[in-house]
Amino acid sequence: MLPFIRIPDLIPPLTHPSLPKDLDSLGRRLALHLWLISTICWWVVGAAFSAIWWRVNADQFRWVVICYVWEVPVVGWLGVVGGTWLLWRRMVRRHKAGHPEVTRDITRLPRRTGLLALAVSSGGYTLGAVQLRLLAALPYVEASKVLVQGVVLGVILGAAAYLLAEAAIRHSALPVGGVAGTGLYGRLMVVGAAVALGFGMPMFLLGLTQEQARLEAIRGHQLDDILAATAGDAEALTRALGAAGGHTTAFVVDRATGRIVAGAGAPMLLEDAGIDDIGRILTGPDGWFTSRQRLDQVVATRSLAGARPPGLVLVAVSPFRDYARDLERTALLALAALVVAMAIGFAVLRALALSLVRPLARIRDVATEMASGKIDVVPVAYPGTDEIAALASAFDRMAARVRADEQELRTAYQRLISTQAELLQEAKLSSVGRLVSGVAHELNNPLTAILHLTDEVAAIPHLDAEDRELLLVVHQQAQRARAIVRDLLAAVRGRDVRRERVPLKPLVLGVVARLQNIANGKGPSLVADLPDDLPDLDADPTGVEQVLVNLIQNGAQSAGPGGIVTVRIRAIETGVCIVVDDSGAGMAPEVLPRIFEPFFTTKREGEGTGLGLFVTLGIVEAHGGTIHAENLLPPGTGARFTIVFPSAGPAVTDAPVVDAAPAPPSAATGRILIVEDEPAIRLSLRRWFIRRGWDVVEAVDGDDGLAQCLAAAVGAYDLVLTDLKMPGLSGVDLVDRLAIVRPDLHSRVIIMTGDVASPDVAALIGRTDRPIVEKPFSFNALTEVVGRVVAGKK
Repeated sequence: MLPFIRIPDLIPPLTHPSLPKDLDSLGRRLALHLWLISTICWWVVGAAFSAIWWRVNADQFRWVVICYVWEVPVVGWLGVVGGTWLLWRRMVRRHKAGHPEVTRDITRLPRRTGLLALAVSSGGYTLGAVQLRLLAALPYVEASKVLVQGVVLGVILGAAAYLLAEAAIRHSALPVGGVAGTGLYGRLMVVGAAVALGFGMPMFLLGLTQEQARLEAIRGHQLDDILAATAGDAEALTRALGAAGGHTTAFVVDRATGRIVAGAGAPMLLEDAGIDDIGRILTGPDGWFTSRQRLDQVVATRSLAGARPPGLVLVAVSPFRDYARDLERTALLALAALVVAMAIGFAVLRALALSLVRPLARIRDVATEMASGKIDVVPVAYPGTDEIAALASAFDRMAARVRADEQELRTAYQRLISTQAELLQEAKLSSVGRLVSGVAHELNNPLTAILHLTDEVAAIPHLDAEDRELLLVVHQQAQRARAIVRDLLAAVRGRDVRRERVPLKPLVLGVVARLQNIANGKGPSLVADLPDDLPDLDADPTGVEQVLVNLIQNGAQSAGPGGIVTVRIRAIETGVCIVVDDSGAGMAPEVLPRIFEPFFTTKREGEGTGLGLFVTLGIVEAHGGTIHAENLLPPGTGARFTIVFPSAGPAVTDAPVVDAAPAPPSAATGRILIVEDEPAIRLSLRRWFIRRGWDVVEAVDGDDGLAQCLAAAVGAYDLVLTDLKMPGLSGVDLVDRLAIVRPDLHSRVIIMTGDVASPDVAALIGRTDRPIVEKPFSFNALTEVVGRVVAGKK
């Protein structure tokens, strides 16, 4: 039988890795496999089965061989091999043409191939049974065996064809996604049906044939005994044969003529009586045998001794119907037992298939969900020790690992995004720093000249009022430009702050009071919610004040007239928390992530530079603190800025950088050397010092300034005012050389600079004790520094 044949030992399997994936080649290999399987099924297995349970005479056997010889190639191969090849070719043509139904054809091919094999086998054996019935007078019992054998072999061949076609499609990589096929459950049931019928029906037919032979032997011996007991007594013979069956008859044959001379059928010839092997009646010994001519029947013979004429033989014939009642009952019981056994087997097989398919289906569904992006899936594991339970348990462990890895990836991705944002911000700050370092000096020099010269011109007593007003506008715009440059410098230099113990509550109240006075009732109300037990802050008071001013001013502009800006401060475990709320409309969602970016502003042109919050962020971070912006709830009720300053930190001191705070004029006079490469600044400084009684000497650059210092006698200059960035010898080099060769003049040096962020200037600030004024500075600030240096305080 087919299940015991190892096809892979005969030809390479369809899924062998060395086979080409060409569709025509795969189709030819599928046809070759089907030819081999069908040949084995019909000629090897089929012929063996026929010899086991078909009961035929010699003439019928010849016709059986003829049927096998012509039907297997013509009906079988053309039907199974040729039909499958045509289905494959049609599928390939539709695939190459891009037909929309090709995926359905591909999926249905295994089922169609299996059904085709079943139909061809059943139809071929049915055709053979009809031929044998008509041409060889095959009994109907034997013809029914032929029909059953065709179905049994068709189921086996159909299952094999189904699996072969499915393997061919699987190896071809044809598109089958999205179309429902038979699936694992269907394959298991098909294989189960083939196995059940392949074993069950042959056993049934074999048992039926053996029972038939046993009953024929019993009837033959019975007829033989009747003829022996009633020879010469016609009445007793009739009674005995009637008891054997209503269709059992007897007649006398003349061996010399072969004609029935008495009894049923007289006076016909014996060859017309429907009995094969008549030669045994005419010439053979007494006894019994079975006849297969049109009917299965048992024939017994007994020579009549002393009969006249001599050579007469008494023949008794009992047809299948007279002795088959027990066979029919046995067959029905066996068939019922077979059906019940197959039903139980199919139920067990179905339960087994479902026990495999359902867990696999759950794993497949969950895997599909995971493939679509859903990570939180339900567990699929179930109690058990079999391989499927182990697979489900392993899948759950894999899903848990995927969830953990996905969470780690999300965390790493968020860290990456945060790091990218920080790097982007640092890159922006670095770019702004390089820009400011290169441009601040160039901006501050003309701003210094503008501010100083407008101060000088504004001091003219007889200046026209209208001209004075225009001059004031120029002065105010120059001051505004100076504020922009200072904000840029404050942001990019990292604010190495000078920390000191700062009473926080008086500082905040002072800022609120000052800003409230500036508003003068036309802006929003400023409310300070400050507890009495606020701790002092270890910080730079100027920086903290600038942070509060920036946030309160932004909140006031957002709240508008009639609004409220509230400042709340609370001591927390890690330091001090400052909260500034306003009653404005809040910030748009697309604005909120960008408010700390440099040069980003939502104000109208001319009202803001986009540097206030950027500078605020730099000050807070320089103190080791954090700042956070958010909208109040419900939306549209305002915005909130939350700042946390740490409770303590190491103090860091700057070189003495003097701001532009006003100071009382000094009466100091003397001789001053101004080293400055900008003519406009030299002009403004010369005019200012000359008006105050100073003797002014000018140097156009660092080399000129060093030459004049080296040539001057001790005490020749009371002050040396030098810029740092100059062509040739820089102010940094000038100060360093004076410290070595003219320490008397080095102690009289005042440094001017428009860029404290550049590396060389920052290095000088870190090591020098000379006073530094940042351009553009006011004359009041310069007066205060000059007075201290002349007085010997610095």
